[in-house]
Amino acid sequence: QDRMALMLDGKDDRLGRANFLRMATTAGIPAHAANTAMDELTASLSAGVARIALPDVPNVDAELTTKFEQMLDICRARLRAWE
Repeated sequence: QDRMALMLDGKDDRLGRANFLRMATTAGIPAHAANTAMDELTASLSAGVARIALPDVPNVDAELTTKFEQMLDICRARLRAWE
């Protein structure tokens, strides 16, 4: 479970763009500014995830490689949900 330390929009898990947009609006942040910030953040995170690579280390076993790929798949899926 990925839970936030504080509730946002009455939730602390499975937060999406709409939750953060409502929070921004409540805080007086224009929707276009909030959307721009979220777009920039997700673009930067996507670029970072694309650069992550498992180092070329001798004797890296298949289980570690599989776990690494699973972690990247989770990151990519969560970022796609924000597009």
